[in-house]
Amino acid sequence: MKEVDYKSGKTQFDPVSLYYGLQVQLIVYLNAALEMEQKLHPGKKVVPAGVFYHRMQDPVLEKDENPERACETLLKKMRPNGLVNSDGPILRLFDGAMSGDSLVIPVGRKKDGTLKAASSVATTEQFEALSGYVTELLCRMGAEILDGVIEARPYADQNRSACDYCLYADVCGFDRKIPGRCEKREPQLTAAEVFERLSEAPRSEDDRRGLPPDVSEAASIGRIPDVREAAGTGRMPDVSEAVKPGRMSDDGEEGDGT
Repeated sequence: MKEVDYKSGKTQFDPVSLYYGLQVQLIVYLNAALEMEQKLHPGKKVVPAGVFYHRMQDPVLEKDENPERACETLLKKMRPNGLVNSDGPILRLFDGAMSGDSLVIPVGRKKDGTLKAASSVATTEQFEALSGYVTELLCRMGAEILDGVIEARPYADQNRSACDYCLYADVCGFDRKIPGRCEKREPQLTAAEVFERLSEAPRSEDDRRGLPPDVSEAASIGRIPDVREAAGTGRMPDVSEAVKPGRMSDDGEEGDGT
């Protein structure tokens, strides 16, 4: 199973951004597709082959481009970026004639047949870890929405932040000049470190199938970056209780919760 997200802009897949909850879209799509395919083929294991961002573009070649190399140049310009399953048979299905850098996936081989260090690959187990992690992260986000966590705490990363091109800066009231208001996310991780963190806590088969895990336990062992700690002054009153059956309505009558 491969998942392709077609983009008009130049979006790059970044496991580190995914870890911090900034780029979960591809894995959310993949989880949904895997679940549907598994229902269609209950006797088989559906394996993720890759997730890709494919930029919709019409590349322009140089007029003096060698005709024999024009097709190769065009494919290189249109090659999607993303994450590919490193399993040998899967790679051969993507590009059976791959020698050196592939023209269709972000993977390259050395002369000895091993993958180049710049190849964007992950094992099946690492894909499952990403899948489960994103499920946990979405559960966490949903719980915080219901708990009324609304603190303005935009991310910041080295030379950029979420406020740089925000369309709502004039009405937000968030002032980045106040010390400590726009903290850089820590620690600065590499993609390898992200996968190492995700593999530290083994996941159950139920979690891998996408069932909601115990997100509080996951947070306690460091699986999910904790965004609740500084939310003390940014919480709303808990209104979830007010919609339960049997609670009083605005006019003083006992409502049915609908």
